[in-house]
Amino acid sequence: MWLVVVLVLVVGVAVWYAVNSNRLRSSESGASYGYQNASVTLLGKQTDGKASFGQGPLFIAKGKNVDLKWESKNTKSCRAVNGWTTQTAPQSTAVTIRSLLVGLNGFEVQCVAVDGRLVADQFRVYVKGGGYGYQN
Repeated sequence: MWLVVVLVLVVGVAVWYAVNSNRLRSSESGASYGYQNASVTLLGKQTDGKASFGQGPLFIAKGKNVDLKWESKNTKSCRAVNGWTTQTAPQSTAVTIRSLLVGLNGFEVQCVAVDGRLVADQFRVYVKGGGYGYQN
């Protein structure tokens, strides 16, 4: 009898793991997590640069500005953590970020997936300059 109970528990755990193991994912661009069918990617580039948007991190000189935008799929709405933009659409337009501090500047966007789960991504900007922080 105990063998049957243990076998049922093992099979139950294996089924649970198989169902839930792909629901979380990570990304090189930052802390992306959420349901496998919903995603958001935060992209950036130097404002006056000719480069296209990328996932970062981005290294810029002191006094330069950065353009950020996000792209998502299977989401209802999005928001910028810490209010660096007021946009809430699943696809944003580019936003110029000015007055970046020397050192690490982090940005995050969170979106609500169509099934109600949270997906998010981060973008890091390293500003080189004199004084404290990230140095040349």
